[in-house]
Amino acid sequence: NDVIRIRGDLANVSNYAIRISNRYGQAVFTSQNINDAWDGKLKGKVQPMGTYYYLITYHYMGKEEILKGDITLVW
Repeated sequence: NDVIRIRGDLANVSNYAIRISNRYGQAVFTSQNINDAWDGKLKGKVQPMGTYYYLITYHYMGKEEILKGDITLVW
């Protein structure tokens, strides 16, 4: 994949926020727009290969949901 983005039934999603951080805890991508996607860059600079951590919060059908996990960036 060329970008990381949310897919699925987005019709009932509100209060969306995503944060992707490197292993040092530095945010490399943040957004409150569910249509935004991360392309593996920070301020236009390609980030190093490795593990990155995501935190996604949103409300779905009135219930708060939290997703956490990791992704591996490979060039």
